[in-house]
Amino acid sequence: MTNTSTARRIDRLLRNLLDEIEGSDDPSFTEAQRDFLERRFFEIHAACDDESTPWNPSAGELHKLLAERNQIAIIWDIEDVQTLRPDLGDEQAWQVLEQVERHHDAGIGIHWEVLEIHAQVLFPEPIEEEPIATPSKGINP
Repeated sequence: MTNTSTARRIDRLLRNLLDEIEGSDDPSFTEAQRDFLERRFFEIHAACDDESTPWNPSAGELHKLLAERNQIAIIWDIEDVQTLRPDLGDEQAWQVLEQVERHHDAGIGIHWEVLEIHAQVLFPEPIEEEPIATPSKGINP
């Protein structure tokens, strides 16, 4: 656990870094890299918190934080994946969401069909074959 002055110093340094990254037009950082660094900022910030509690905002708090930054986010969770694929466990559904995020295409977006496709790629459902009908013997047309 860190003392208060150290936590404040770390917080100030991290906020300055975050501001520099966000304000940078430097092409050496992609948008995905800036998003990754921002997520790590919040994790480090929570780890330095004197109360030692992880940052776990409610959906309302998260949307408020985003609104302060003029940003939006659409939240998908494992229950959404499991609505489409009830055969998947929590860990498998999370893997689907991670895959969706890694391969996100802003031109397509994330919607139910995208979730379904990624779930099928990662965890193919067995194809049920219909029995082949054979003609009965002794029946004349």
